[in-house]
Amino acid sequence: MFGRRSVILGALAAGIAGCTRTAAPPDVTRTLQGGGHVIYFRHGATTWQGRDSQHWPREEQRLLSETGIAQSRLIGARFREMGIPVGDVRASPFFRCTEMAELAFGRVTPDDRLLSPTNPSGRGRGQLAALRQLLSTPSEASGNLVLIAHSTNMQLLAGINLKEGEAAVFRPQGEGDFSFLGQVLPEDW
Repeated sequence: MFGRRSVILGALAAGIAGCTRTAAPPDVTRTLQGGGHVIYFRHGATTWQGRDSQHWPREEQRLLSETGIAQSRLIGARFREMGIPVGDVRASPFFRCTEMAELAFGRVTPDDRLLSPTNPSGRGRGQLAALRQLLSTPSEASGNLVLIAHSTNMQLLAGINLKEGEAAVFRPQGEGDFSFLGQVLPEDW
């Protein structure tokens, strides 16, 4: 289980990293280069126009802004430069999430389990159980699992608030347990 100690240590690490961040923390970068972790991104910066229903046409949804498009491309380029292996890439079916995945990593599997628990299309609290499973299951592949979704998921599951384009990094520990390793802003990769 995501224990109190992990939350406190993760919050402390994020606080320390937040004071001096100019690049992804070297220990996080080295850890990710070994694969087997989960990187949860909140989608990149958006236009804040449009409505939030995955069933509406693309042009009616809230989409990535030019800044969000640039963030996505930057993140992908930095992952390649730093040699961070990317395994499966899953995203909430909203266009702002799938587009970020395509721009950054060149591929995506839309995954309804990553819908916000507050979205009428989702399964409410069942979304959080599904996310816990994704964060805690060690990967059999050599890359890192990349998830791109919404801020509400992280706030409700782990008390982590993510800005648009920001990532939270986790070490899966199995049986519903995971460790929070830190947060990275899009420009800090």
